[in-house]
Amino acid sequence: MSIVEPESFKHYNSVEKILVADFSRPTTGSQSQNYQFPYGGYPLKNLTACGSVDAKLGGAGLLWLDVLILAIILFVLSKAYKTRKGKWYIGLSIAFLATQLLVPGGWFYRYVSYIYLVPLFLLFATESSVVNRSMNILRKGIYGLLLINSFVAMGATLATTIVANQIEDYYVKCINNSDKSCYSSDLYGFVRKIEPAKRILGLNKPSNTMEQIPLLPTRVRIYIDYSALNRDVKTNFIQELLLKKGVLK
Repeated sequence: MSIVEPESFKHYNSVEKILVADFSRPTTGSQSQNYQFPYGGYPLKNLTACGSVDAKLGGAGLLWLDVLILAIILFVLSKAYKTRKGKWYIGLSIAFLATQLLVPGGWFYRYVSYIYLVPLFLLFATESSVVNRSMNILRKGIYGLLLINSFVAMGATLATTIVANQIEDYYVKCINNSDKSCYSSDLYGFVRKIEPAKRILGLNKPSNTMEQIPLLPTRVRIYIDYSALNRDVKTNFIQELLLKKGVLK
């Protein structure tokens, strides 16, 4: 399994990579991702990273770390570790986390997404141990945070996917209305959307006037010669908004 590691990982051992990845806020980028201290604020880039499949650090979501810490605190305060069920769940949690050392690229959440269950295991263990109202409110609050974390990830994914599709659709329409020499791409999913007569699959060496489509990941190799692009095409509301914001060139 070949995984492109962030440049910041070159001096870390396997354990350090896992700790950095698990205890970071979500970050974007391929090799440029750096550790984001969990409590240094919630900048927009951390929020948008929740919708990225390339969030190699903090891939479990914006609030997963908070949920994990609170679940551990509740697990200890409720003394769930003394119960038979609590011992079983803590053993299962440790086993899940330990497998990150066995899985190639175990620091990359995409390959170990099951660790998302660890806070849930700890919460399940407290179901019969929590006896006072305050702890019960805390447990419900943690469940709520986990749900919010899922909704944030879902919302970010939907937003980034919709925007990416609208960007791609806009340039396909422009290319169909231009000369075929205005683009270069080896991405079949993109090229097949272009009119058959103008399809060229294969990444030729982009000319000096060609640039990659904005906002899409750098691995999406679609180059456009904006100066040769005919923009006299019909656009929808989202594309009009992206044009006004300067996202579409």
